[in-house]
Amino acid sequence: MSYLSERRLQTLMLIREYLKWRKEVFGKDSLCFTYKGLEKWFRRNRHWRWIPWSTVWRYIRILCDEHLIERRGTTKSKETIFCISEMALKILEEYESRFHRSGK
Repeated sequence: MSYLSERRLQTLMLIREYLKWRKEVFGKDSLCFTYKGLEKWFRRNRHWRWIPWSTVWRYIRILCDEHLIERRGTTKSKETIFCISEMALKILEEYESRFHRSGK
């Protein structure tokens, strides 16, 4: 099993939840996001408020260094585009399957 710190895992889960929401609401089936879009969603969803936005921002950069999130360029308004990697999604699935099997 791959090991991730709690904050790294929480940040990946938050990003994946944002991408699922965006797919449901806007029909955008993409693994990519910007800080601005993620932050707007983050601030509207109070159930993630226990993590400070500065921590999420910092861990996105750390996950980029670990190649679990990739920088893919910029938008027309000069915002950086990030994409969650397939490896990160596999790690999240692995953690979820182990969590559900243990009955916690």
